[in-house]
Amino acid sequence: KWVQDATAGILIDDNANIITTTYVNGDAITNLKGVLNAYAGLLQLNPTVDPGAPSSTGIVVVPETVTLADLVANVGDYESELVLVSNATIADYEGGDGTFQTSKNYPLTDASGASTLRTSFYAEEVDYIGEALPTEAMDYVCLVGSYNGAAQVTPRNAADFLTLSVAQPTIDGFALYPNPTKGTLNITTKSNLEKNIQIMDLLGKQVFNTTTSATSIDVSNLNAGIYIINIEEAGHVAVRKLVVE
Repeated sequence: KWVQDATAGILIDDNANIITTTYVNGDAITNLKGVLNAYAGLLQLNPTVDPGAPSSTGIVVVPETVTLADLVANVGDYESELVLVSNATIADYEGGDGTFQTSKNYPLTDASGASTLRTSFYAEEVDYIGEALPTEAMDYVCLVGSYNGAAQVTPRNAADFLTLSVAQPTIDGFALYPNPTKGTLNITTKSNLEKNIQIMDLLGKQVFNTTTSATSIDVSNLNAGIYIINIEEAGHVAVRKLVVE
């Protein structure tokens, strides 16, 4: 398990199964107690008690956008945090078969430099093990790890692979602004016809759905975070990443 607050993140290493409470993404944990140690230089917390039921739920952790060069140079500043690496390209490991396999290191590059995407999870834990590697540049939401000081990043699930094509709308005259937004989101097109608008979080859960002819919607009820917005107008679709502050 990984937890983070406004200052940093840490990996909970619970091989002894001390924590018996079931948590989901967005749960807040209080009274987390344990012993600190390090594995290959990565700081970990071995829990000594079960914290019990979450103190609150539905919290969206906003990934911090980083370049791979910054991550490699300052991995200690991002260790165990959730980050977003933009416009990055993955390559297969030597001897790989073009799919994600467990416990493999995949070269990852962006415009700034290179690092490693590490598949730390097993097939029963995540949904991308066994799936084909992306052949195009992607945005990756990842957990940051390190192995003897070398930076690694690990996606949590397939929803953490965000295609750059979402920034290329197919609706004529499409515009979405402001993005990031804090409340009102403007959506305009050349025709400004009735649109179906859906917003999903990074786990694929629908958090907003409406059909409207209006050119703006109110998203002030959404928690701060990164979302995917899907707009359909007259059979044409535009998909964008949406940031709510």
